[in-house]
Amino acid sequence: NVAAALAQKKLRTLLVDLDPQGNATMSYLDRRTIGASMYDVLVDPEVAPPPDPEDFVAQNATVTVQSIARSSVLVPPSVSQTPYDQLIVLGYRDHLDRNDADARTLLTLLALRKAFGTGPRLVGQILDPNDVDLAQTTGVDDLVVSDNLGCLMIAQLSENPALDAVF
Repeated sequence: NVAAALAQKKLRTLLVDLDPQGNATMSYLDRRTIGASMYDVLVDPEVAPPPDPEDFVAQNATVTVQSIARSSVLVPPSVSQTPYDQLIVLGYRDHLDRNDADARTLLTLLALRKAFGTGPRLVGQILDPNDVDLAQTTGVDDLVVSDNLGCLMIAQLSENPALDAVF
């Protein structure tokens, strides 16, 4: 069982383009991992103010927040050389319109897949169902399309890939 295996493992997770729903995603993941897991959060300060790491309630993990201006789609070496277990891209739904948020997510998914290859699990959130076919070409392992349940589904899929068929 993948969920049971992940629950027994210290995870290193990268969350990109975090919006307020990201805290719910981290809380969900935090309840299912053992201590000493790490969540690295990347936020573009030109789109959203970087959250304070103290705002995240994580009992089993350490949270770091890094501001990275996204003037290009290149992943900085400080990120691409870190051994992550999973990469999660959430759209800036509260700061960008739906089309811009999805375009940014698609570019981020492509950049992460290029930087990390087929290594860590890549999960993305798309806001517009019309973008699903395009998103699947990015090499994403799991894709979540939802305005209301996206974060919970992303967390569940990152824990248990077998749920892909169910969702």
